[in-house]
Amino acid sequence: QVNILILLLMCLALKYFIKEKYLIPGILIGFCSLIKPPVIIFLLYFLYKRKLKIVFGTISTVIVGLILPILRYGIKGNLVLHYDWWRFLLGSNDALFTAPDNQSYLGVFYKIKESWGAQTGFLPATIFLLLTLSVIGILFLIIYQQGLKTQLKFIRNPVLLEYSIILDLMVLFSPQAWYYGYLHLTFFFLILFYIIAKLRQEQKNDWIINTFLFFLIITLFGVNYEFLGRKLYYLAMNFRVIAWGGTLAILAGLYIRCKKYG
Repeated sequence: QVNILILLLMCLALKYFIKEKYLIPGILIGFCSLIKPPVIIFLLYFLYKRKLKIVFGTISTVIVGLILPILRYGIKGNLVLHYDWWRFLLGSNDALFTAPDNQSYLGVFYKIKESWGAQTGFLPATIFLLLTLSVIGILFLIIYQQGLKTQLKFIRNPVLLEYSIILDLMVLFSPQAWYYGYLHLTFFFLILFYIIAKLRQEQKNDWIINTFLFFLIITLFGVNYEFLGRKLYYLAMNFRVIAWGGTLAILAGLYIRCKKYG
Protein backbone atom coordinates (compact mmCIF):
# COMPACT_ATOMS: atom_id res chain seq x y z
CA GLN A 1 0.00 0.00 0.00
CA VAL A 2 1.03 3.57 -0.66
CA ASN A 3 0.54 4.35 3.06
CA ILE A 4 3.59 2.22 3.89
CA LEU A 5 5.67 4.35 1.50
CA ILE A 6 4.25 7.56 2.97
CA LEU A 7 4.97 6.48 6.55
CA LEU A 8 8.53 5.51 5.55
CA LEU A 9 9.14 8.89 3.90
CA MET A 10 7.56 10.76 6.84
CA CYS A 11 9.84 8.86 9.27
CA LEU A 12 12.85 9.80 7.12
CA ALA A 13 11.67 13.42 7.18
CA LEU A 14 11.46 13.22 10.99
CA LYS A 15 14.99 11.77 11.15
CA TYR A 16 16.47 14.64 9.13
CA PHE A 17 14.35 17.20 10.99
CA ILE A 18 15.78 16.06 14.33
CA LYS A 19 19.28 16.30 12.80
CA GLU A 20 18.40 19.90 11.80
CA LYS A 21 18.79 19.19 8.08
CA TYR A 22 15.69 21.07 7.02
CA LEU A 23 15.63 20.98 3.22
CA ILE A 24 15.31 17.19 2.88
CA PRO A 25 12.23 16.98 5.16
CA GLY A 26 10.57 19.69 3.08
CA ILE A 27 11.16 17.79 -0.15
CA LEU A 28 9.93 14.50 1.36
CA ILE A 29 6.79 16.05 2.85
CA GLY A 30 6.06 17.85 -0.41
CA PHE A 31 6.38 14.57 -2.32
CA CYS A 32 4.04 12.83 0.17
CA SER A 33 1.54 15.71 -0.17
CA LEU A 34 1.35 15.09 -3.91
CA ILE A 35 0.40 11.48 -3.21
CA LYS A 36 -1.86 12.15 -0.21
CA PRO A 37 -3.00 15.80 0.13
CA PRO A 38 -3.84 15.64 3.90
CA VAL A 39 -0.06 15.42 4.56
CA ILE A 40 -0.01 19.16 3.86
CA ILE A 41 -1.30 19.65 7.44
CA PHE A 42 2.36 19.38 8.50
CA LEU A 43 2.93 22.82 6.98
CA LEU A 44 1.00 24.37 9.88
CA TYR A 45 3.26 22.59 12.36
CA PHE A 46 6.46 23.74 10.68
CA LEU A 47 5.13 27.27 10.38
CA TYR A 48 4.50 27.19 14.13
CA LYS A 49 8.05 25.90 14.68
CA ARG A 50 9.32 28.63 12.31
CA LYS A 51 11.16 26.13 10.15
CA LEU A 52 10.84 28.14 6.95
CA LYS A 53 13.31 25.98 5.01
CA ILE A 54 10.98 23.01 5.43
CA VAL A 55 7.98 25.12 4.41
CA PHE A 56 9.88 26.38 1.36
CA GLY A 57 10.99 22.85 0.43
CA THR A 58 7.44 21.49 0.78
CA ILE A 59 5.78 24.22 -1.29
CA SER A 60 8.50 24.11 -3.95
CA THR A 61 8.21 20.33 -4.31
CA VAL A 62 4.42 20.53 -4.61
CA ILE A 63 4.66 23.26 -7.27
CA VAL A 64 7.25 21.28 -9.25
CA GLY A 65 5.11 18.15 -8.96
CA LEU A 66 2.05 19.99 -10.25
CA ILE A 67 3.76 21.53 -13.29
CA LEU A 68 5.96 18.55 -14.20
CA PRO A 69 3.21 16.75 -16.20
CA ILE A 70 3.38 19.66 -18.69
CA LEU A 71 6.38 17.88 -20.22
CA ARG A 72 4.11 14.98 -21.16
CA TYR A 73 0.63 16.48 -21.59
CA GLY A 74 1.26 20.15 -22.35
CA ILE A 75 -0.23 23.09 -20.45
CA LYS A 76 -3.84 22.42 -21.42
CA GLY A 77 -3.52 18.68 -20.83
CA ASN A 78 -1.97 19.32 -17.43
CA LEU A 79 -4.90 21.54 -16.43
CA VAL A 80 -7.36 18.85 -17.54
CA LEU A 81 -5.38 16.21 -15.65
CA HIS A 82 -5.47 18.13 -12.39
CA TYR A 83 -9.10 19.11 -12.86
CA ASP A 84 -10.05 15.44 -13.23
CA TRP A 85 -7.87 14.54 -10.24
CA TRP A 86 -9.54 17.20 -8.08
CA ARG A 87 -13.01 16.17 -9.25
CA PHE A 88 -12.15 12.57 -8.33
CA LEU A 89 -11.08 13.67 -4.85
CA LEU A 90 -14.39 15.48 -4.37
CA GLY A 91 -16.38 12.59 -5.84
CA SER A 92 -17.20 11.04 -2.46
CA ASN A 93 -20.81 10.53 -1.47
CA ASP A 94 -22.75 9.94 1.74
CA ALA A 95 -22.44 6.17 1.38
CA LEU A 96 -18.64 6.42 1.50
CA PHE A 97 -18.69 8.81 4.47
CA THR A 98 -21.04 6.61 6.50
CA ALA A 99 -19.23 3.34 5.63
CA PRO A 100 -17.98 1.51 8.77
CA ASP A 101 -14.37 1.65 7.59
CA ASN A 102 -14.39 5.45 7.39
CA GLN A 103 -12.98 6.50 10.77
CA SER A 104 -12.33 10.18 9.99
CA TYR A 105 -13.94 13.09 11.81
CA LEU A 106 -16.01 13.65 8.68
CA GLY A 107 -17.13 10.02 8.92
CA VAL A 108 -18.17 10.63 12.55
CA PHE A 109 -20.15 13.68 11.46
CA TYR A 110 -22.04 11.81 8.77
CA LYS A 111 -22.68 8.82 11.05
CA ILE A 112 -24.26 11.01 13.75
CA LYS A 113 -26.23 12.86 11.10
CA GLU A 114 -27.51 9.55 9.69
CA SER A 115 -28.44 8.28 13.17
CA TRP A 116 -30.55 11.37 13.91
CA GLY A 117 -32.06 11.54 10.46
CA ALA A 118 -31.18 13.56 7.39
CA GLN A 119 -33.33 16.55 8.39
CA THR A 120 -32.63 16.79 12.14
CA GLY A 121 -29.17 15.25 12.37
CA PHE A 122 -27.08 18.09 10.95
CA LEU A 123 -27.18 20.31 14.08
CA PRO A 124 -26.30 17.66 16.72
CA ALA A 125 -23.61 16.21 14.47
CA THR A 126 -22.08 19.66 13.99
CA ILE A 127 -22.20 20.48 17.71
CA PHE A 128 -20.69 17.14 18.69
CA LEU A 129 -17.86 17.43 16.17
CA LEU A 130 -17.11 21.06 17.05
CA LEU A 131 -16.92 20.21 20.76
CA THR A 132 -14.43 17.43 20.04
CA LEU A 133 -12.24 19.63 17.87
CA SER A 134 -12.53 22.51 20.37
CA VAL A 135 -11.06 20.35 23.16
CA ILE A 136 -8.07 19.51 20.97
CA GLY A 137 -7.72 23.16 19.91
CA ILE A 138 -7.84 24.40 23.52
CA LEU A 139 -5.10 21.96 24.52
CA PHE A 140 -2.94 23.20 21.65
CA LEU A 141 -3.45 26.76 22.90
CA ILE A 142 -2.50 25.71 26.42
CA ILE A 143 0.73 24.24 25.08
CA TYR A 144 1.43 27.43 23.13
CA GLN A 145 0.80 29.65 26.16
CA GLN A 146 2.67 27.57 28.72
CA GLY A 147 5.70 27.01 26.55
CA LEU A 148 6.04 23.23 26.32
CA LYS A 149 7.26 22.36 29.81
CA THR A 150 7.72 18.62 29.45
CA GLN A 151 11.08 17.24 30.52
CA LEU A 152 11.33 13.66 29.29
CA LYS A 153 14.96 12.57 29.63
CA PHE A 154 14.35 9.33 27.74
CA ILE A 155 13.27 11.22 24.62
CA ARG A 156 16.20 13.03 23.05
CA ASN A 157 13.92 15.39 21.19
CA PRO A 158 10.25 16.11 22.07
CA VAL A 159 9.64 16.68 18.37
CA LEU A 160 9.11 12.90 18.18
CA LEU A 161 5.92 13.22 20.23
CA GLU A 162 4.71 16.35 18.44
CA TYR A 163 5.34 14.81 15.03
CA SER A 164 3.41 11.67 16.01
CA ILE A 165 0.43 13.78 17.08
CA ILE A 166 0.36 15.49 13.68
CA LEU A 167 0.46 12.08 11.96
CA ASP A 168 -2.61 11.10 13.98
CA LEU A 169 -4.39 14.33 13.06
CA MET A 170 -3.53 13.77 9.39
CA VAL A 171 -5.48 10.50 9.42
CA LEU A 172 -8.45 11.82 11.37
CA PHE A 173 -8.83 14.87 9.14
CA SER A 174 -8.60 12.86 5.93
CA PRO A 175 -12.09 12.78 4.34
CA GLN A 176 -11.91 9.01 4.02
CA ALA A 177 -9.73 7.51 6.76
CA TRP A 178 -9.91 3.90 5.59
CA TYR A 179 -8.42 1.07 7.65
CA TYR A 180 -5.16 1.06 5.68
CA GLY A 181 -4.51 4.56 7.02
CA TYR A 182 -4.40 3.18 10.57
CA LEU A 183 -0.73 2.40 10.01
CA HIS A 184 0.04 6.01 10.95
CA LEU A 185 -2.06 5.72 14.11
CA THR A 186 -0.19 2.53 15.03
CA PHE A 187 3.10 4.44 14.85
CA PHE A 188 1.70 7.07 17.24
CA PHE A 189 0.31 4.41 19.60
CA LEU A 190 3.74 2.74 19.78
CA ILE A 191 5.38 6.07 20.67
CA LEU A 192 2.77 6.66 23.40
CA PHE A 193 3.16 3.16 24.85
CA TYR A 194 6.93 3.62 24.92
CA ILE A 195 6.63 6.93 26.81
CA ILE A 196 4.07 5.55 29.27
CA ALA A 197 6.25 2.48 29.93
CA LYS A 198 9.25 4.75 30.62
CA LEU A 199 7.21 6.92 32.99
CA ARG A 200 6.14 3.82 34.91
CA GLN A 201 9.76 2.63 35.10
CA GLU A 202 10.71 5.94 36.67
CA GLN A 203 7.78 5.54 39.10
CA LYS A 204 6.07 8.62 37.75
CA ASN A 205 2.65 7.05 38.07
CA ASP A 206 -0.17 9.24 36.79
CA TRP A 207 -3.80 8.12 36.97
CA ILE A 208 -4.72 10.26 33.98
CA ILE A 209 -2.07 8.55 31.84
CA ASN A 210 -3.21 5.14 33.15
CA THR A 211 -6.78 5.98 32.12
CA PHE A 212 -5.62 6.93 28.63
CA LEU A 213 -3.61 3.70 28.47
CA PHE A 214 -6.67 1.62 29.41
CA PHE A 215 -8.82 3.11 26.65
CA LEU A 216 -6.03 2.92 24.07
CA ILE A 217 -5.69 -0.80 24.73
CA ILE A 218 -9.45 -1.18 24.30
CA THR A 219 -9.15 0.68 20.99
CA LEU A 220 -6.48 -1.71 19.74
CA PHE A 221 -8.64 -4.72 20.61
CA GLY A 222 -11.64 -2.94 19.06
CA VAL A 223 -10.10 -3.07 15.59
CA ASN A 224 -8.84 -6.64 15.77
CA TYR A 225 -11.07 -8.59 13.40
CA GLU A 226 -9.65 -11.98 14.44
CA PHE A 227 -10.18 -11.20 18.14
CA LEU A 228 -13.70 -9.78 17.89
CA GLY A 229 -15.20 -11.68 14.99
CA ARG A 230 -17.28 -10.18 12.18
CA LYS A 231 -20.31 -8.90 14.14
CA LEU A 232 -18.45 -7.25 17.03
CA TYR A 233 -15.84 -5.84 14.66
CA TYR A 234 -18.41 -4.05 12.51
CA LEU A 235 -20.26 -2.91 15.62
CA ALA A 236 -17.04 -1.33 16.90
CA MET A 237 -16.35 0.27 13.52
CA ASN A 238 -19.90 1.64 13.35
CA PHE A 239 -19.29 3.34 16.69
CA ARG A 240 -16.11 4.85 15.18
CA VAL A 241 -13.79 3.26 17.75
CA ILE A 242 -10.71 4.27 15.74
CA ALA A 243 -11.75 7.93 15.53
CA TRP A 244 -12.33 8.13 19.28
CA GLY A 245 -9.21 6.10 20.05
CA GLY A 246 -7.18 8.41 17.83
CA THR A 247 -8.67 11.41 19.63
CA LEU A 248 -7.79 9.90 23.01
CA ALA A 249 -4.25 9.30 21.75
CA ILE A 250 -4.00 12.97 20.75
CA LEU A 251 -5.26 14.08 24.17
CA ALA A 252 -2.80 11.72 25.89
CA GLY A 253 0.07 13.03 23.76
CA LEU A 254 -0.84 16.66 24.43
CA TYR A 255 -1.22 15.97 28.15
CA ILE A 256 2.26 14.41 28.31
CA ARG A 257 3.66 17.22 26.16
CA CYS A 258 2.46 20.07 28.37
CA LYS A 259 2.88 18.38 31.77
CA LYS A 260 6.19 18.87 33.58
CA TYR A 261 7.88 15.73 34.88
CA GLY A 262 11.05 15.62 36.93
